[in-house]
Amino acid sequence: TVFFREIKSLFRSIYAIVSITVFALASGIFFVLNNVSLGYPSIESIIATLSLVAAVTVPAVACLSINLERKKRNDEYLATLPLTRSQIVLGKFLALTAFFAIPTAVVCLYPVILGFFGKVSYSYAYAAIFFLFVFELLLIALSMAFSAIFKKIWLSLTVTYSILTVSFLLGAFSIVFPEPIRTMARFISPLRRFDTVVYGKLDIPTLAFYALFA
Repeated sequence: TVFFREIKSLFRSIYAIVSITVFALASGIFFVLNNVSLGYPSIESIIATLSLVAAVTVPAVACLSINLERKKRNDEYLATLPLTRSQIVLGKFLALTAFFAIPTAVVCLYPVILGFFGKVSYSYAYAAIFFLFVFELLLIALSMAFSAIFKKIWLSLTVTYSILTVSFLLGAFSIVFPEPIRTMARFISPLRRFDTVVYGKLDIPTLAFYALFA
């Protein structure tokens, strides 16, 4: 019940439609510039770039959908349904997951197109896309958590983006830190974990990291 209600709400929301449109357009632009124009048959660099795009678009939709529903007092209606709080949260989470699966599905077409430019490792390409999708799940879960904690829309968005920015900067500038702080900074930075994908290595602990926190 909650899942279908949330899906309808997302498809009727202008900011949600704009967000996945931006995601899809950004992926297409980077794909053309990095792969098609150069005839480069590998997808790892675009996946790393799309992780940054996802870090911008996913929290915007997840935070706004939760907080706006609270503002409209729709959460009071959900509380009257014969559902547990866990079922309501899971329904919302699955709806956001299905919604962002749409632009990710578009990315799944790219390895097929790359096959015209040279030899493509399809197993690696789709494993990398799966990494991206699980990372999106982590972003959804993080955004929903802060939306539940902070009642104001601007506050939940600020906290979510601030934490993502700090974690990214920690990973980006981890080289200036001494050990073991350097290793710890890279460990807690979800965006920097895509470095392994860029270098052609699918790190299973990274996938477990995303899934565990989601």
